[in-house]
Parts: sequence; C-alpha cells; structure tokens
Amino acid sequence: GRVAALSDSVADNWILTYHPDVYLYGALMHSSMYLKDDARLQGWAALYQQGIDSINRDSDNAKFGGSGRRMKIRSY
Repeated sequence: GRVAALSDSVADNWILTYHPDVYLYGALMHSSMYLKDDARLQGWAALYQQGIDSINRDSDNAKFGGSGRRMKIRSY
C-alpha cells in the first residue's frame, strides 16, 4: 500500500506514528545541502538507514506473522 501524504487534513500516517525517526533523519539529510559539508551528515544517514531497516523488519514480521503492514521501503 501507499503511505498517506501528510497535509493540513492528514496530520499523521503509520510511518510517523510508529517510526518518526525516519522523517526526522530524512529531513536532516536533506538539510545538508544548506548546511554545506556538515560533518553530521554521515551520522544522520546511518540513523536514517537504521529507521528504514526497522520498517522493513516490521514489514517482514508482518508478512510472515500473518497480519499487519506489508510494505518495503527502499532507501537512497
């Protein structure tokens, strides 16, 4: 399934509810072009990837557990 886009009328979705760190570290990674060679980028990228891995792990557990979300998110 698709993830509901956030807007004024849609304040959250399942990723924001269960994995808010993915939004945080994804936004921090995208801010790096404005921060110009910030040394923290590697750390943010690693934490973002950990969040994506957590979502994929939950998805795999849901697939093989017989219930829940079934979505695979690929990172950059």
